[in-house]
Amino acid sequence: MICYICNTEQDCRPYGERGQMICFPCMKAEPEREAEATRQFAAQFTAAGPEVVLGDETGPYPAQHAIQEHPND
Repeated sequence: MICYICNTEQDCRPYGERGQMICFPCMKAEPEREAEATRQFAAQFTAAGPEVVLGDETGPYPAQHAIQEHPND
């Protein structure tokens, strides 16, 4: 993904202003960006519902949308 701040291809998450993709170094570079990332993460986490999947570049999402390895089990 491309960071909307530094315009380089990095490991980004959708925690920038208005949910834009931002890399960790840019997010940590300014307290305002880190605060915005915290707000974005919290909003996405809350919206995802009671069971949430974390650790993906898309940000938190509902567990019901996770791909099952063995759907017929």
